[in-house]
Amino acid sequence: MKDKKPSEELICRKYFTYWSIIHELISINLVNQGNGDNTNQEVLKDAIYGITRSLTD
Repeated sequence: MKDKKPSEELICRKYFTYWSIIHELISINLVNQGNGDNTNQEVLKDAIYGITRSLTD
């Protein structure tokens, strides 16, 4: 995002979006323990990849 010179508001919004998604994934994992570790790891990887990609696009 450095190349785009984003506003502080955009940076804060992206940060809180990232934090919210990770927090929600942890919450889902705590509540729904029926999923295997592999599924949980893949969902987390997909979420991180998607968020990271949104920061670089």
